[in-house]
Amino acid sequence: CNLGHEKIAVITAPEEDVSIGKLRYEGYKKALADHGIAYNERLVRRMKEDIDSYSMENGYAVTKELLELGEEFSAIFTLSDSMAIGACKAIFEAGKRVPEDYSVAGYDGLDISFYYNPSITTIKQPVVEIAEATIKILFDLINKKVNHAHQIFPAELIVRESTRSLL
Repeated sequence: CNLGHEKIAVITAPEEDVSIGKLRYEGYKKALADHGIAYNERLVRRMKEDIDSYSMENGYAVTKELLELGEEFSAIFTLSDSMAIGACKAIFEAGKRVPEDYSVAGYDGLDISFYYNPSITTIKQPVVEIAEATIKILFDLINKKVNHAHQIFPAELIVRESTRSLL
């Protein structure tokens, strides 16, 4: 959004998903709203349910379908770095370039997002901190110190080569 993109496609989880996929999709919608960008349902693409969730293959298949539909967009946000890599493959096969024709961003901060070419812009989660807090909460639940726990961790946007500014 801060790079001037207003037509941002998203590859998200199926509608009935109530897990992390739904939260990431809600984050996408909030980011659009926070930047005054109109939500466009035609740019929302759901993962294929017959393909492994969050996989490169799913990102590839959904992006290929999006490109064939001819809906105009300048960037695509995927709910995982693996799907972002699959999206890049579909874009390259269509004779287009990343980021010159389409910017691509993922989520997770996986090592492969750094080593892929072009390196993928991603949202990195504090995995170690999340794991440590999860263990502590689990023990607190077991020892009946708490009966419910909810914690939010800040993520970090890591801008790399797969996105470009339109400004």
